[in-house]
Amino acid sequence: TDEDDGFRFQKFIGSRDRARIEKEIAWAYYNDMDIISIKNTLLTKKVFDSIKKRGMQVEVWVIDDRYEAADMIRKGVDRITTNEVLW
Repeated sequence: TDEDDGFRFQKFIGSRDRARIEKEIAWAYYNDMDIISIKNTLLTKKVFDSIKKRGMQVEVWVIDDRYEAADMIRKGVDRITTNEVLW
């Protein structure tokens, strides 16, 4: 359906293999995923740009430091998963 019902599909990426990351992003795009959830240490500018150019949101995990969270927000990350109350 073309209507936005608020429901979102999310793809988790935890692979450290850079070629596999790009393949998983492409798979997510072609399978109508809305959000890529990726480990914070794997999120490079190239990966971020690849996700965003496909119109998907970026979620990073796990960020338990408020300064790192602020940095991710400045970089344009849409969502953050944390184990801590940061503020």
